[in-house]
Order: sequence, then C-alpha cells, then structure tokens
Amino acid sequence: MKSKSRSETASTKGAKSKSRLEISSAKGAKSKPRLGKSSEKGAKSKGSTRRPTAKVNQRALTAEEFRKLSESRRDVYNFCARSLAVPKYLISKKRMFTIQINYPAQDISVESTGNPWRAELQACLMFKEAIEDKLRNIPTLSEEPLLLNTSNADQFLRYYAKRQRCEKFEERTEPSLTGGVTSQAYCAGEPVGEPATAPTKKDVVPLAWLTAAVHLAQQNSSILHDFQHAERGNDGEILEPIRPIDFNIVPDMLNDMDRSSRSFLASASAKTTRSSLSERSWSNPSHTRRRSVENTDLRSSDLLQRYEAFMADPRLETVRILKDGLPMNQRRNEVLQLVNSNTFSIVVGATGSGKTTQVPQIILEDAILGKRGADVDIICTQPRRIAAKSVAVRVASERDEKLGDTVGYHVKGDNKTSREPGRMTYCTTGILLKQLQTDPDHIMDSASHIIIDEVHERDILIDFLMITLKKIIEQRQRSNQRVPNVVLMSATMDTELFSKYFQQKGSDGLLEPCPSISVPGRTFPVKEKYLETIMAELKHDYSQRDLRLLEDRDTKDYLHDEARARSSGSPVTNWQDASGNIATDMKDAIVPVSLVAATVAHITRTTTEGAILAFLPGLQEIVSTEKLLLQNPLGVDFSDTSKFRIFKLHSNLKDNQDEIFDPVPDGCRKIIISTNIAETSVTIPDVQHVVDSGKLREKRYNQLVQITKLQCVWVSKSNMRQRAGRAGRVQNGNYYALYSSSRYDSLETIGLPEMLRSDLMEVCLEVKAHSQYHIGEFLAGSIQPPNPVAVDASVQDLKDLEALTETEDLTPLGRLLASLPVHPSLGKMIILGVIFRCLDPLLILGASANERSLFARPLGQERIADKEKEAFGHGTFSDPLTTINAFRKARHNLLSSGRTSYRVPQFFSERYIHSGAFNGIDRTMREIESLLENVGIIPKSSAADEQTPYQCGHASLNRNSNNASLIRALVLAGHRGNLAIHSGYNPLFSTQKESRALIHRSSLNSFIGDRRDRNAAEKMSMLPSPTLLSFGSRNMNDQNDITLRDTSLVSPLIATLFGGELKRTGSQVVKVGDRLQFFIKSDRSYRAAGIVQQFRNGLDAMLSNALDDLAEEKTLADHPMRDQFASAVAHIIDQDFKLYMATGARQEFQGRGDRGRDGRGRGERSTTSRKVNSEQN
Repeated sequence: MKSKSRSETASTKGAKSKSRLEISSAKGAKSKPRLGKSSEKGAKSKGSTRRPTAKVNQRALTAEEFRKLSESRRDVYNFCARSLAVPKYLISKKRMFTIQINYPAQDISVESTGNPWRAELQACLMFKEAIEDKLRNIPTLSEEPLLLNTSNADQFLRYYAKRQRCEKFEERTEPSLTGGVTSQAYCAGEPVGEPATAPTKKDVVPLAWLTAAVHLAQQNSSILHDFQHAERGNDGEILEPIRPIDFNIVPDMLNDMDRSSRSFLASASAKTTRSSLSERSWSNPSHTRRRSVENTDLRSSDLLQRYEAFMADPRLETVRILKDGLPMNQRRNEVLQLVNSNTFSIVVGATGSGKTTQVPQIILEDAILGKRGADVDIICTQPRRIAAKSVAVRVASERDEKLGDTVGYHVKGDNKTSREPGRMTYCTTGILLKQLQTDPDHIMDSASHIIIDEVHERDILIDFLMITLKKIIEQRQRSNQRVPNVVLMSATMDTELFSKYFQQKGSDGLLEPCPSISVPGRTFPVKEKYLETIMAELKHDYSQRDLRLLEDRDTKDYLHDEARARSSGSPVTNWQDASGNIATDMKDAIVPVSLVAATVAHITRTTTEGAILAFLPGLQEIVSTEKLLLQNPLGVDFSDTSKFRIFKLHSNLKDNQDEIFDPVPDGCRKIIISTNIAETSVTIPDVQHVVDSGKLREKRYNQLVQITKLQCVWVSKSNMRQRAGRAGRVQNGNYYALYSSSRYDSLETIGLPEMLRSDLMEVCLEVKAHSQYHIGEFLAGSIQPPNPVAVDASVQDLKDLEALTETEDLTPLGRLLASLPVHPSLGKMIILGVIFRCLDPLLILGASANERSLFARPLGQERIADKEKEAFGHGTFSDPLTTINAFRKARHNLLSSGRTSYRVPQFFSERYIHSGAFNGIDRTMREIESLLENVGIIPKSSAADEQTPYQCGHASLNRNSNNASLIRALVLAGHRGNLAIHSGYNPLFSTQKESRALIHRSSLNSFIGDRRDRNAAEKMSMLPSPTLLSFGSRNMNDQNDITLRDTSLVSPLIATLFGGELKRTGSQVVKVGDRLQFFIKSDRSYRAAGIVQQFRNGLDAMLSNALDDLAEEKTLADHPMRDQFASAVAHIIDQDFKLYMATGARQEFQGRGDRGRDGRGRGERSTTSRKVNSEQN
C-alpha cells in the first residue's frame, strides 16, 4: 500500500493524518515492505513552519543522550496523539542521515542531518521548540485533553479487542535502516497503525502500540469515549469482572450452617431494636484538676517571697545571668504587652531564643511581682511526650524547685502537675484537647493562659486543638464569659496565615489579624551555599577522575532536573503524558547520595574542624551514603577512625546513637548522617556544617482510594531554616543546600499539614463524639480545611462501619469506638473479639497498629531477622497471626522468667523482638481492657484466674483465642472489603479496587509468584488455587506500584461471611463487594448458595443484636442464644479452613518461565512478536 506524499497530506488541512514512516536510500535501493520513497522536493510543505536544516556531529550518543532521545521521541508522539495524529517521520540517507519530522495539523516540519540517532535527537528538540513557539504566539490554541499516550495505548488495544471480539494484537519487529529496530502492530495478520523506529525494542514497542491505538480511535471514536470513561482501579487499569471462584462445601458442614442459622434467626435474639445512647455511661473516669481552696492572697504572697528569695540567692547567680541573657527575656516587656492585651497572639522565637522555657515564666513572674501569682494557671502544650516532660524538668531546675511545685507536666499515663494555684503545666496536645472536649467550661474558667508551642508542626491534634479553641472562645465571648489568653509559638511559621485565622476585634469593633512578635535566636551566623556554588567548587577543586562518583544515573538525572529548575522560562505546554504525575513523583524520589558523599568529603578537605550533619530522607539513603563514604570519595579515608567517626541517626537504629553526643578526641571529626529527626528532636552542639539533600519522607493518605504512600518530597522553607539553624548553635556555621536557589524559591513556606495527608476517620469520629457540630461544618473551620470530598468519604466509611447513622448521628458503637485509642475499624474488630470470645489476640493486633513493628530488623542482620520472623508464622501464611504468636511468646517468656531476669533481654535480642514496641503494645492493650471494663462491656478479670497474667481479658472472653481460622475471619471483618485474589504465575493480585497489586516485601506472603525465591515453589504447592488473601492496608511506593501489607490467607467461606456486602447473582453464585464472585457447590444440595446467604443473614443479625446491647448496662458476653450461635460460627469457620487447606492445595507450582517480582522473565530470549492479551486477567 503506497503512502501519500507529504504535500498531498499537508493539503488535506484539518483531516485526520494517517502518517507513515518513509525510508529511502541514496542509491535508490528498494525499501522495506510498506516503506515508500521520498524526495527532498516532496518533503516541502507550503506554509509550514520550516527551520534551517540542522547539521550535527557524527559522534555516537552517550547513555545520557540516548535517555534524552527516548524521552523526547515519546514526547513528540504523545503530543501528536492529543489530536489523534502521529508524527510523520521522513528518513533519507546520502552521505549522512537526514531526519525530518512533520506534523501537518500544526504546519510544522523540522529537519536534522548527521548520525541517525543524534540527528533524530536534534529534530525532536527542534520539534518541541516549534510547538512551544506556535502555542506561545497563538494563545487561542488550547491544548486538547490527553486521550491516548504511550502509557495507556496497550491497555486501549486490550479493551478494543475485548469489545470488538477480535484477535489479540501483536507487534512485529525487524532491523531498521538506521541500525535500530522498526516495530509494527498487527491484528489477525494485518498491520494496524504506522511503523515506528527506535534504537531498542523497549523504546519502539510503546510507539507502535500508540500508532495502532490512534488509527483505531480515528475509525471508532465511540470506543475511545467508552475507554476513557470505563471504571478504573487505583492502579489505573480498567476493572474487568473476575471469573467466579469455585467454593465447595461438604454436606455435613452445610447442614450445620443451615441448622444453626435457622435456630438463631427464629429466636428473639435475631430481632434488633436500637436503644438510646443515654442508657450506658460512656465516660472513662478521669481526674480533673481542681483549684485549691486556700486563700489566693496568701498563695500570691508566698509565691512573691519565694521569688525574692530566688533572686537574692548567691548560689543561683549563674542561672539568673543565663536566663537574663536569653533573647526572649530581653524582650520581656514587649512579650507581656502582646500576650496580656490580646485574646490571641503569636510569638515567633528563633532557635536559641528561649521561647519554650521562658515565655511561661515571664507571664508567671510578672503576675507574682504584681501580687497576682495565684491567679495564673498556664497550660503549655508540646507535640511529644518526651518534650513535655523534659522541658518541665528543665524549667523546675531553673527555678530551683521540685517538680510539681509551680512547674509540672501531664502526659498520657503520667500526671505530675501542681495542685496549688499559680502554676505552669507542660502537657501534650492530646491531653489539653481531651480536657476541652470533656469539660471545656472548666478549662476556660480556670486557665489564664493557653500556649500552643511548635504550632508549625501542624499535626492533626494541633489543627484539631486550634479549631476547638477558636470555636469555644467565640461561643463564650458571645455570652460575655471569660476566656484565657491564647499564645501561638514556633521558631518558624507562616505568621500571616495564623494571624488571619485568629482574627479578633480591634478598638473600632472590626476584625483584624492577631498581632505577633518575632524574637531572634541566640545563634551564630550560618553561610548558605546552593547547588550552583557547590558544583562550581567541586569542578574547580577536583579532577574529572575524582568526580567520577557523580556519574551514576540518579545523580546525573538529579543534576539535570535541577539545571532545568534554574532555567528562566517554563514550557507553554505540558509534555508529560498520563503518567506525568508518576514521573514527577519518581523524580522527587531521586536522592543524589553520591553528591552528598562528595560534599561531605569536600568539606573535610576545605575545613579543619566542626562536626558535619547530613540530612537524608530515609534509612536506605543513610546506609548508601555511609557505604560511599567508606569508598574514599575525593581521596578522603573515612574509615580512619582516628580522624573520622561516622554516626547514623534514625528512629529504627539504636546502635551507638547515644555516642553522638559524646566528645571525640582532638583531630577527629564527627560525620552524622540523619533523617529529619535531627531537625528539632535531637540537638548536637558541635555541628558546624550541614549538608541538606532537601528531601524528607512523610506518609500521605488518599481518603478516596484508601491508599497510603510513604512519599519522598521536597522540604519546606520552614524545614530548611530548621536544618540550617543546626549549624550555628555554638559557632559560625555553613549550610550546603544540594538544590538550586531557584528550587528554594519554589519551596512551600510550611509543609503539608497532617490533616491534609491523613486518614480522617478518627478525626470525624472525634468531632461527632465531642461536639454538636456537623462534621463537614466543623472541619471547614480549620486553618487549612481538608478536601470536602475526603471528609464525605470518611463520614461514609464511618456509616459503613455502623459508627454513624445515615443522618450522621453517633451510634452506640460509634460512641464506644471514639473512646478507644485505636483506629475505628480496629476498634470494631476488638468488639468482635469480645462477641466471639477471642479478645486477647485481637487486642494485640489493635494495639500494635499504631506502634512501630514488633519485629526488629537491624542493619546487616536483615536475613537472620526475617528468618526469625518467619519462624513465628511458619505454616500460617498470615502476618497478623505471626504478630500474635511473637507477642505471646515474648509475653510468656517475660512473665515466666521474671522481668528482671537476664534471660528476658536475651530472648528479645535472639528472636529479634523490639522491646520498645512490645511495651507499647502491652500498655495500650491494658488501657483498652481497663476502658472496656469501666464501661461494662466486659467483666473484670479475676485475680484467681491462672491465665490472667498471660492474656488480656477474663478467661471466658478467650475461649476461642487459639482458633486461628476465626482470627483470620475477624481480622478481615476489621478491614472490611480488603480481599485480594491471585490465580496466575506472576506476583500480581486483583482486589476490589485494583487489577494489579503486589504483596509488600515485608509480608510473609510476598513469595507468591516470586520465582526468585528458591522456596517459593514448595510454599506455593501448599496454597489453594486461586489464592485468597485479606490485607490490612494499601500502600504505594515511589514507582507508584500498589502494595498490600499485613496479608493473611483466608477461605471462600471467610470471604463470604466477613468480606463485605453479599449478594446473590445467580442460583449458585454470590458476589462479595463489587467484583469478587463465588460459585458455590455441594455434593448433596442445590440449595448451597441459599444456605450460605441464610448463614450470613444470621451472622449479620447476631452482630447487629450485639451492637444494640452496647447502649445497655450489660456485658456483650451475657447472652446465651447469641453466644451459642457465635460458637457455631467459630466452629464451622475452623473446620472449613482446615478442609480448605487439606483439599484445596494447588498442584506443584509450575511457571512458563523464570519470572521475577515484576512478572517479567529473566534470561528470556528476545522474540519478534509480543502479545497484547484481550483478557484482563
């Protein structure tokens, strides 16, 4: 089939272009099949945008240039695809290759001559520049929405094949004239679309798919429309129906299900009536601070005498001098005027100013001198427990007092506050928030000042506290009731944002921003150097050979991107395809550890003293940087411990971290490689040089798709200031920013608040439990409100959990869940543990969710630690059961050996159990148990029970605590709908919301489909096929792969009973949720599906009945008929799972090739044909 000439094509202006790759030789040799000839004359187009032919050198492309060519070629194809066209390539050869790219739709033609790939690179860059000029000069031209691109073209072809019921698409490749590969898409032996050429098959195949997709979309626009609007999962793939899974039930078990469910449904216990919330007392006993009845004048006089004695004591002369020398005390009168004259005020105190320790003392001492000391009650919040306690101890020491006199602290489980008036209390944000929620009038009447410190951190509790305070104070002011003075403090904050939020009435009665004061810190000057300066110094001082460590791919990509960031203009058009956000995330995830190592080495060669602190986003980068340092970068021998000591600072590392604060011998320098923990939480006084990668990792939760991503992101300007300030604590310092000054200008002033990147279910439940506001209305009043769509999604999740009614009222279950210190879904799981008499294991899981991992994984010992962890879960195929087993073993060892026994730490270290995590889980379990006992949900444990020390809850509540199958079921109930199915030989799973999900590598089940695991075949042979897993959470990595954590093998029966909404879709088919279907069979009954549905109805009725009892003064276990049915459910689930494992194991695992985690074969030969399956799974 002959191609049209270029002039003929150009004359058909506005028509859909059907482009073709044309190749001709100088000698007039015959072209390859389907490739026509072209002439220079035929290549000219009237009125087209022509540029002079670019001649380029013949030098071969470097790896970096090949990467740039691949990106640019993809950009050209994707841009043309926006208007359902493909670029027209004309390639000719005389002495050199001439590459011409034409885009008739915009009358653009560019041409370049030279080495084929270098000429194409130049032509692609010229094409992009021409498009930029065209769109810049014709602003009326608007960009078409992105329809097809190299990222989704193959998906469109699969969709097309399925809709049109045509054969599979394939691509065929052959060598090209330019020395690369030419690829063409085919269907039923016929070519589709246009051929494409690139250096490698990896580069060319997506282009061939795209030209085929564009060709088909031109012919059938309705399919493209349907493709665009098809339901997609979180992974971007179209959600196709999953083939029903066979579900066999033995007759005896079916009879048990029928009999037990009929009996329960016929009883009165199955009838549910909603009770009033007021019938049960929900408050957990707490001790509210009360004022002393002592005469306030006597107390004020006593405080004055003690203050005068303090000022006259010669022993305390040094302390007084140090206090007076702090910048905050030098601005004492201004601070007092600001704080006492305004309801809301802002104090910005730079590092070293003394804001945290001095501002409360300034307020109290001023009142003491005015003989009003007893009238002052100052509450100062801190984001962390350790800060509240340590600051209180330090202030008490400064005042030469015992803790609990005028200075105290209050943190969870530890209250050391003064009982006398005239006091300062340092407490965690959560403590004050809880007091305001339970008894706001008491706080408003008793507190004279409320100080919110470190307000820039903007965690959920701080934002929640600010909303609560603002609303309470506004309400009391309208009623002419007294309110305390509120002070917002931070070292770095967006003053304008906060002052506008906390507006107050001025003298003219109009609202105006609250006032602020800024106090400089007592620090030394810090010289800042940005990437431009650092690179110039490195290139000037060192040879190219010395700087070879900067030639790794990540560093080169990073430097390239930063060079772009420095360029003045930004593109008129967005060259990214649908994967643009993914590409941006991946670029943000690049951390140039080689540049970090080179900069640290450069500092040691150009300076002679001072510790060096390098900030990196995570443990992986810390370890990589240490390895590079030990490879003698720039000729510096960092392994010489007489000259250098390298310390790694990370929350998961404990080895030698205390030594960071110890002095080193003369001539030796500290090198500290740290995460952002060293920004504020840890201060190392002798740091003089800070090297900043400009990155940090933080969790970001998408409420709509319920995915958590531990994302590597750029720091904010606030983070940068904190980091730079570390270098000037005791002497002049240097700050090395490994990012450009242009990048700094683009940084956000403050980081993304936690409320905008976290799961809002707990927040929404707290709002409803402690206020009369509508949830959306309350959160809309925050300083930076969360997305209303995310709020609505959270409210709907709470309704699905039965914590809220359809009218957004709190249910008895919701009231209880709001009082538990765990996520609402886990709280409900614990309540199910009470109902099914399986309390202890579910308390372990609920309490462990907010703790660090119970399993330690020290650097260099990962494999041994993983083996120990696997030993705890051997044969369970369940992460939750592994955690339960490990915790129980540790607890038994601890209690049987005695807490002081030398064997206890030995057991924890030998089995790689994290003692801190264990203690945290144990403490939270006891707290939840106590709360459930206090509100009457469960009976109190008996001291005579021999098992009491070894488990939480009365023995009667743990009758089924060793029923592993039941635990699997209740874990799924706690993560409703979180089911995944695997039926192939690759590692991909389908879920209700994704077609392509991976098991996270931390899971015991990550071996599924992983042929790199030598033991995978043996393990896979033990699993039923297809394999069903429950999972705790979805996560997304830097490559935007969706991974499933905390997985557990479950049976079809467990899935149908606890996996979500159940619907009959056929005589023998039931559907769980939106996608998962089961074909139910039994040897002796055609009613199998109906009996399963009936059994599920009985289970739902039983649970609904039990939740109704939450509003009444009775324990959940006090119900014989319900208990009998729950026992039947537990027994049937246990028997079913054992049969499922015994009869459902798959045949010996056999694959079609040695496939890795990405599903691609290793060592497979290159073929000339690649299939695009018409089926999704």
